[in-house]
Formats: sequence, C-alpha cells, structure tokens
Amino acid sequence: KKYLAKGVNRNTSLTDKQKAKAKEEGLSDDVIGALMMLGLPITQKQYETYKAERSYTVGKGENKIEFKQEPYAAPINNDVLDQKFALLGNEAMTLTKDGRQVPIAYESAVLDPLLKEWDWIQENLPELAELTEEDDVDVDNLSGKLKAWTNNKEGARGIGAAVLPNVILNLLGEARVKYRSIKVDGFNCLICEDSK
Repeated sequence: KKYLAKGVNRNTSLTDKQKAKAKEEGLSDDVIGALMMLGLPITQKQYETYKAERSYTVGKGENKIEFKQEPYAAPINNDVLDQKFALLGNEAMTLTKDGRQVPIAYESAVLDPLLKEWDWIQENLPELAELTEEDDVDVDNLSGKLKAWTNNKEGARGIGAAVLPNVILNLLGEARVKYRSIKVDGFNCLICEDSK
C-alpha cells in the first residue's frame, strides 16, 4: 500500500527485460526504485508517454505556446517563466479595452476586498480588532512603549535573520544592560542581569 500511494503500481513497474535494459543504461537498483516510487519514467517509452500525457497549450492564434512537461525541475521552471512572460506581455493585460483608461496590468490595486474583510473582523472579532488599534495609546507606560517599539521595528523582520537579533543586542549595549546567553530547550536565550 505504501508504494501504491507513491506511484508504484503494475503500470509503472518494470518487466525483467526493461529492468535489465535500464541497468545497461547505467541506472542502479536504487535509482530505478526511486524513480518508480516517484512515479517518474525509467524507460524511453515511459518517458515519451509521460511527456505526451502532460503536454498542454496556452493562448490562441499567434500567441499560442505548447508546453511538454519534463520529469525534472529545470524545464518546469522554464515553463513557469515562459507562462509568466506570456501573461505579463499579453495584450489583454497591456492594452486598454472595454472603456478602461489604463490597461489592467498598470492599474493600481484596490483595497475594497481588504476593507470588506476588515469590517467583518470588526463586527465578528472585536477583540482582535481592538488589539490593532493605536488610538489612545499612552507611550509613557511600559505597555505603550512596547507597542510603539514593536510597531516601529516590525519591518526589521523582513530584512534578514541576522538583523533583528543585532538590533536588539545593539539596543541593550546602548542602554548598558548586561546580559548572558543560555540555551533553553535547544534555543539560545538572553538573560538580562542588571543595568547601569
């Protein structure tokens, strides 16, 4: 059952003759087994069938592009890039039509769906909506300072894995806070000892 779920069945299994031919071509038993488990072609005939079953066409007329999927990543990635290029350069995206003043590809996105969802959250999950409010935040108490600092540093998360820890360590250093690093359940943690 385990192998049937992974793609090995009577249709993808090899006869002794096919297995011998695959070994002649330089495939080991492990490679043959792996290809069978992944449901990928092993023989030339299986390869041709694989491509024929997975071919498809995108577009019409002179913009028509035919894709024949290969059983490995590089051509698949090339197909994705070709499709993206075809979509972005398609006349339906780059030319005005149906009374539009600007082609759809150059139109700015609208916030209406997002605002509709936000209204739903405010109505159905008021506690969650309240957490995001910034009105009446007192920045002179610890809770307000934490909220302000968190909001100001939110973008640092997108910069890289090393930036946020460095920012925190720099802030602790500027405030002359002594700290030490310890491991807790496999995670590195900072323990603040005292400040000057």
